[in-house]
This record gives sequence, structure tokens and C-alpha cells, in this order.
Amino acid sequence: MRYIVVHDTTLREGDQTPGVVMDYDKKVRIAEMLLDLGVDEVEAGFPAASGIDYRVVKYLAESFDPSRIVGFGRAVGRDIDLVAETGCRKINIFAPSSTKQLKYLMPGKTLEYVEEMLGKATEYARSLGLEVEVSLMDATRSDNLWIGRLSRKAAEGGAYRVVIADTVGCATPKIIRDKVKAVRDHANVGVGVHLHNDVGLATGNAVVAIESGVDEIQTTVGGVGERVGNTPLEELAAVQLVDGSFKTGLVLDRVVPTVRSILELIGFRVSPGKPVVGDNSFAHTTDLHIRSVLQDPESFEAFDPKLLGGERKILVTHLIGKRSLELLLKELGLEVSGFSIDDLLDKVKEYVFSSGKPLSIEEFKSLVKELTGEKA
Repeated sequence: MRYIVVHDTTLREGDQTPGVVMDYDKKVRIAEMLLDLGVDEVEAGFPAASGIDYRVVKYLAESFDPSRIVGFGRAVGRDIDLVAETGCRKINIFAPSSTKQLKYLMPGKTLEYVEEMLGKATEYARSLGLEVEVSLMDATRSDNLWIGRLSRKAAEGGAYRVVIADTVGCATPKIIRDKVKAVRDHANVGVGVHLHNDVGLATGNAVVAIESGVDEIQTTVGGVGERVGNTPLEELAAVQLVDGSFKTGLVLDRVVPTVRSILELIGFRVSPGKPVVGDNSFAHTTDLHIRSVLQDPESFEAFDPKLLGGERKILVTHLIGKRSLELLLKELGLEVSGFSIDDLLDKVKEYVFSSGKPLSIEEFKSLVKELTGEKA
């Protein structure tokens, strides 16, 4: 079974989430939780861009295994020097790979210039004892020939991995396959992907990338990040369970509580419909679903929520039916003698409509006891 490296960039990309501000203490606490969760590499920050990031990277490199801490920087000496100063052993060097971005990020320069700059920067970082991965910005809108040339230059300079960055989140599965092949055809180097979710394909493209042979997926908790974010760590964990062809170092049964804790810490509101960590992720409401799940959870669940640290929820709504009501009463050990199931069903539905919200199991139990005259 293939091993996929989880390179989490919540501390950097997550800090670019609209409305999110992470101070030093939050970043350190998040990093500690990610490392405890089993993330292989924590991209701790961009030392040249922020004094806080420099301090965070330095503290983490001194306090944890420095080979699991990654500094972020441009392909210039100052950025590389600052990462080296922190004591971490890995750097993620980024450079534009498309003419669309080169025009504005490096006015007047050519891709040939970037190629030489990238090679020199990689060699320089290696001379300082850093392990280097190179991120090709906007790779999914770049020519495959250039992706190959830049990858080869990075590999010749000593990079251990090239990261295909879908910077604007426009890639389709075919584009991902093509870009992975472009790297593989031109360079003997590991391949990773950094995927944005602008058209809702970040997780799907991550799966395609794994199928295409990459060894690293970059994630963020809850999919936080610039604009609408990146590949969610928890969704990658869920795919690991249902796919079964790869594994990660994640402690799976801690995924849901850890992700929720981090999102709460940064004040990120989670939609109820968010996969894996949203309130509705493992909730069942209809007659068919409730009675099926009560008898065999696999009938309507891809996996047991407990495997990721989640919890199954039965919600009693206006969609409950007679058969599911009977099974639920039996499951909860509730007696309704002297009260017909049909009448109870009508009363439950009437209550749901009047309250305008579903009933949790505890609320349902209390209502049944109240309706049947039992003490709650």
C-alpha cells in the first residue's frame, strides 16, 4: 500500500483565509495539534514575510522534530537564509511557472530567468543543509514543457520534491494527470500537489493526483485558505478510508475532533453541510434511512463515523415514518402502551412542524415520555 505524505499548510494558507487572523499563540497551538494528529510536515510559515512567522518556525523547529517543520520562501537568498536561521530542515521554495503570473510577479523577466533562478536557489538552500521542495505557482495554467524544464532544474539543484500548485483552483482531473506526467517525464523527483478549491475540485483532484503517482498532498484543516481554500485534511482522511489503496500517518480517530478544535480556535464558522466535520455529516433524518441505519449502519454510511472520531446522529423530523418510529422506540427502550403508534407519529410530526426544527434523540425521548404520561 502506498504511503502519502500529508503536508499541512494551515498555518500559512489558513492565515490567508478571509476573516481569519492567527497570532503567535494560535499558530503554535495549531501546529502542536497537527503534529499530534500525525501530519508528516507542517508548513509553519513565511519567515521573510512576517516576524510572527519567523518566531513560530523557529520555536517549532527547536521544540519538535525539525524535519517535520517546513519554512516557506521565495527563490531568493534572503528568504532562504531566514528559513535556515530558524533551525528547521526543510524549505518550500516557490516561483511562478506561468506567463500569466510572471508578467505581474516579476515584470520584465522571462521563464528562462525563472529557470536559472530556481536552480541557483535550490543549490544554495542545499548548501545550507536544507531539504528542498519546489512549488511551481500556477502550474496548472502553464505549458507542460515548462513544467518539465523547471522540474528538471529543481531536481538537478537537489530538490527532493516538486509541487504542482493549482494556484487559482481551475484544474480539472485531466490537467492534474497531464501535469504530474510532465514532471515525471522530465525529472527523477518526488511530486506533490497544492490544490485550491475555487471550482470545488480540490479533493477530487487530490484523488486523481494520488492515482497518477504523487507522493504528497498539501492540505488545510477544514479546507481553509485563500479565497475558498484548499484540499481539506479531513476529506483526505475520509478518502483514505473509502479508497483503501493508500495510507497516511494521520491518527484517523482524532481527525474530526482535532479539525473542529482548530476551526473553533481560529473562529472559522463551519457550515452544517461541510463534509466530515459539519453537523450534518453523519446525520440521518428520513424514515428509510433511520430504519435502515438502526438495523445496519453500512446501508447508508460509507464508513463508521467513529473511525474518524465522529458521531452518528439520528434526527427525528417530519419525514419519520411508522416503521422507523417503532424501531427507534425499541432501540431506546421506550414503552408506549396505551398510546397507538399512529397517534404518536402524528403528535411527533405536529411537534416538529410547530417547533420548526428536528428533534435530537434526547429531545425525542423527553417528548415521548411527556406525550405518554411518563416521567422524563
